[in-house]
Amino acid sequence: MIQQIATATIICLFFTMLLYIYVKIAKSFNLTINIRRTYSQSQPVIGAGFIFPVGILLLLLFFDDVPIIPQLAFVALAVTSFIDDIKSLPVVPRLVVQLIATFSLVSELFSGLDVDNRLFAQIGCVLLIISYLNASNFMDGINGMLIVNAVISLSALFIINLEFYFVHDNALLGLICVCLVFAFGNVRKAPIFISGDVGSISLGFILIWFCIELYMVTDNPMVFLIISVFCIDVAVTLAHTIFKRHNPFKAHRNHLYEKLVYRDLHTDLKVTAIYGLIHLLVCAFVVYCIIYTIDSVFVLGLSFLCLIVFYCIFRFFIVK
Repeated sequence: MIQQIATATIICLFFTMLLYIYVKIAKSFNLTINIRRTYSQSQPVIGAGFIFPVGILLLLLFFDDVPIIPQLAFVALAVTSFIDDIKSLPVVPRLVVQLIATFSLVSELFSGLDVDNRLFAQIGCVLLIISYLNASNFMDGINGMLIVNAVISLSALFIINLEFYFVHDNALLGLICVCLVFAFGNVRKAPIFISGDVGSISLGFILIWFCIELYMVTDNPMVFLIISVFCIDVAVTLAHTIFKRHNPFKAHRNHLYEKLVYRDLHTDLKVTAIYGLIHLLVCAFVVYCIIYTIDSVFVLGLSFLCLIVFYCIFRFFIVK
């Protein structure tokens, strides 16, 4: 316990200094963005989420034995996302890098495993990872939402990891500390900095990676409820966009949390708190199911159905 407290303290101090230095440098190069709300106006630094890939790589290097191929793929993904934050890149190169990183991870995860319907399982993983990467990327537009979601998800994984080991607990604890350091300057009415693609994509990648790793250890599909809240939002929004015959690749603000902020004029932090509470309840349910070995596909399907119904009622009949 004392060792973990000391490790957490060192990590917090190191990444606090790293963020402080980055903010100073970024402001000198005018790497900022204007955020206007009816209740506030701010000019946060962009790309501060670089601390997530740095933190993830350092923590996995010190506390876990991760194959080099997924690490290199992760670095390529993070670098491309950071460049996109500074100077917008076309969709194609970003998607190509995401696919390469995803295929590299899936190939490594399935290497040496004897899995029925291996090809279908790999395709399913690829689609799941790409979907969650984009879901994670959308979250960054609302102050605090990305980081609150990450802290809750990582905390749930940390608790489960105490019973079903899939990664060194200091790696999870350290990543939670990095998120809390970031939250200090991001979860506020007028944020000092925002994550940018480099942070949202990196966090999304590592979270879905850990979820798949945990599933392979526990063989419990309830794990995937951890990513359900925002995946459902993306899936329903995409289906609704296509149904309306709009271009799904064109920038929009049709996600429920975006409508609540930009149209209904609720504060970012209020919407973040609502989503955070729902996500917390879902993750608590996941922790209970995994620790007590509730691994019914029926329970998983029923849980997803209840979340989808609740989401659709709220979106189409209450918010409209």
